[in-house]
Amino acid sequence: MSPINALGWTLLHFLWQGALIAVLLAGALAFLRHAGSRIRYAASCAAMVLMLVCAAATFLELKFTGTPPHHSVPAPVNLVLSTEASKTEGVSSAGPAAGYLPALVWAWFGGVLALSIRSIGGWAVVERFARRRTWPAEAVWDERFAALAKRLSISRPVRLSVSALAQVPAVVGWMRPIVLVPAGVFTGLTAEQIEALLAHELAHVRRHDYLVNLLQTAAETLFFYHPAVWWVNRNIRSERENCCDDLAVEVCGNTLAYVRALTELEQMRSRGTPRLAMAADGGSLLSRVERLLGMNRTAGTAPSGLLAIGIAACLLVAGIAANGLAQRTERVEPMPAASLAQQSGAPASPRPSPPAQKRAEEKKDSRGWLDEIQSEGYRNLSVDQLIALKIHGVDGEYIRQLRAAGQQLTPDQLVAFRIHGVTAEFVNELRQAGLKDLKPDHLIALRIHGAEPAWIRQIQALGYPNLSVDNIVALRIHGVTPDFISEARKHGLKDLSLDQLIQLKQLGILKTPEII
Repeated sequence: MSPINALGWTLLHFLWQGALIAVLLAGALAFLRHAGSRIRYAASCAAMVLMLVCAAATFLELKFTGTPPHHSVPAPVNLVLSTEASKTEGVSSAGPAAGYLPALVWAWFGGVLALSIRSIGGWAVVERFARRRTWPAEAVWDERFAALAKRLSISRPVRLSVSALAQVPAVVGWMRPIVLVPAGVFTGLTAEQIEALLAHELAHVRRHDYLVNLLQTAAETLFFYHPAVWWVNRNIRSERENCCDDLAVEVCGNTLAYVRALTELEQMRSRGTPRLAMAADGGSLLSRVERLLGMNRTAGTAPSGLLAIGIAACLLVAGIAANGLAQRTERVEPMPAASLAQQSGAPASPRPSPPAQKRAEEKKDSRGWLDEIQSEGYRNLSVDQLIALKIHGVDGEYIRQLRAAGQQLTPDQLVAFRIHGVTAEFVNELRQAGLKDLKPDHLIALRIHGAEPAWIRQIQALGYPNLSVDNIVALRIHGVTPDFISEARKHGLKDLSLDQLIQLKQLGILKTPEII
């Protein structure tokens, strides 16, 4: 078979091959939804490699044997081939569709050329980022960077540069990798947050992600017409960021600091980093933060509805195109789907080390915390709200206690209560002291000014039973105490109003012997 016809039939065959591999991967990811990000990443990479291998094997068999690889056709399509072949003996093996193959190949070549130009343009932008308007980082950061590389077991040299063009930290190159850091990062983030982001970039270097990214770009360029390829590569990029997040947290040891660094980075970013650079801003920020905080959510486990329709359309087109393939009267047993899954070669889950077990337990606890928060009605929280609630120790029990005390609070109010030490016990004691209709702002104000229930009762016992929150705060601000009121009464100053007590305190009347 001529190379043009072989390539055309390969492109048609890849419609059902890519769809089948995507379906297998979707099932594998669903089964591995509770597995680590490294396992899901390996499964996605295996699916991408299997796609390339299937396409290459199909092309070689068609070119050198002149017949399509029926042994690899799934049962539904193989049945069509066998039926049609028995009906159309004597028809050319190329089938009536052969006349359209050159046009199909040239259309495919045009798409490949356009995407290749885009990839070359991205590479040029990356090189521009690495060469223009960059300067070495300060010596102290070079030392910290080298220490991080050593902790990640990176032996080859990696250079740290400050960039005026990059908007997010990114790794450029593979043979001589350079980590570019925007100049604003060193002034807008804390040292701990900067170290966490640098650890993420070094994780890309350690895992050789730059090479995998180039292979992904090649796959998307060659099979741009197949939605399954784009979905598989999207899963790879998502899980790759998750793997680097895990390594960064492992090295730095502070999940919340790293999450805060990601959110600060998102706020600083004004435009994206070229796709050929490995950057810390990849993937969905919200899904990554929720995963790091232990939310029971796994990225990329199933295709979207639109993608599922695209895969089904590919299978339909493949079935129609198969009607024009070579005739075969004998039935050929289809390759079991299980054998395809075995070809993927996904590595087995390694036995977790004690630190990994500890992190798994922490994530399990975090999932329980988030489930509890959500069960109390706090859903669709922003990243900042999740971080604030976690940092300040707001949990389901604290929320339930405050609700029992009559407080229905927003997430921000919960954090403010926790910061200022407002508890359900404090609220109940204030009510027992006669304070009714207490609002969240009132409770925070009373706590800030140290208006304890015992102190309020002492004031009430001195003849001021109907105190409002504003009265109590004013007395605390001006330093009017039960001892001060008792001292005033010793000097014959009785039946004073609250305003008069405050004025006496302000003017220091009781401290002036001449007046007394």
